[in-house]
Amino acid sequence: MLASALAAACCVLAKLPGAAAQISFDPVSTFIPLGHNEDRNEHLARTLKNEQDLKFRTRVLGRRGVVLVEFSLPTCPACDPTAKSIIELLSHFGGKVDYIRLDLNKNLGLSYKYDVPEVPAVLVFKNGQLEDRYVTYKADQKNRLAQSLSRLIADPPGSGDGTQLVLKVRPVN
Repeated sequence: MLASALAAACCVLAKLPGAAAQISFDPVSTFIPLGHNEDRNEHLARTLKNEQDLKFRTRVLGRRGVVLVEFSLPTCPACDPTAKSIIELLSHFGGKVDYIRLDLNKNLGLSYKYDVPEVPAVLVFKNGQLEDRYVTYKADQKNRLAQSLSRLIADPPGSGDGTQLVLKVRPVN
């Protein structure tokens, strides 16, 4: 049925004056517009942006616990020492803090959303909520970051996200 519909579409396009019969299929089922290269480039940029947003939503906003996000650039001279410093710091927390490093160029929408004008920048999330941020993070802020992470890990469940846990006890008959 699909083949007959495509054949009919090709015939209709071929009969139109000035219309080019061009049909393309994308194996991942995303729509690629027919037309100029600028349209395709814009669509590709939107697709990549949506993919990056989806990864961020699932890996950071949808995760329970503490997640540390570092924005960096490949050309930033201070970003690699910062990453090493952060990894060293996180090793003391025994896997209780997740670490994600994002390229600022590939995540401009997220950088605008979380007001990250410069790198290296460190954002700390707990249960999907932004708790702390360090723009132009430097090694002398390591102790402050460690204290913040310790506080967020030590918070009892429900204390940092505005909800409370209520234990109801019913008598057993």
